[in-house]
Amino acid sequence: MENIPKISQAEYIVMDVIWDEGPLSTPESVARLQDLHDWSPKTIHTLLVRLEKKGAITHTRQSRTYVYAACLDRKTYLDQQTHSFLERFYHGRLPKLVSYLVDEKKLSQEDIEALSELVEKAKGPQS
Repeated sequence: MENIPKISQAEYIVMDVIWDEGPLSTPESVARLQDLHDWSPKTIHTLLVRLEKKGAITHTRQSRTYVYAACLDRKTYLDQQTHSFLERFYHGRLPKLVSYLVDEKKLSQEDIEALSELVEKAKGPQS
């Protein structure tokens, strides 16, 4: 698997906004993230700088402001994180995760129905 940077929870929130709405200027990033969290502009700037140092985002200069865009693809990141989680806690076995959720009664009826639909879809058309 390619080398994916480690991203903190706060950094992930910034990435999520850039993935959804980017590219964003610094003022746009600050405004959008302050709508979501009670973060100071300085905190947001720090997170943007960290993400750029990690290679997750890049910036271009437009006039007197920076515009940030993602370098890291969301799907690639989520695939890696999901794989890492399954390997670390469930030895790469999805049924072990689902079994845990069932045993601990962490699944609602809606969750069970959605999972059932996914399993049927995965099986494909029946002959």
